[in-house]
Amino acid sequence: MSSSPPSRASLEDAISLISRSDFTDRQKQDMRSAVRTVARILGAEPKAIPADPAALRRRLEVIDAETHGVSRGR
Repeated sequence: MSSSPPSRASLEDAISLISRSDFTDRQKQDMRSAVRTVARILGAEPKAIPADPAALRRRLEVIDAETHGVSRGR
């Protein structure tokens, strides 16, 4: 019997979870936008990016957000 590795959650999954959450509509809109912005900065579709906070942090630390039209605070 072969076992396959567990599937990994993606940023697309995170967007879906946000949509089903109890947050206000405005909060959901803001959070989904933030996730999509991260995907855009990383140059991939949300479904292609693992939802791994540590890995995302490492990738984003070396990117100049302002180069992508995103303020540092965003």
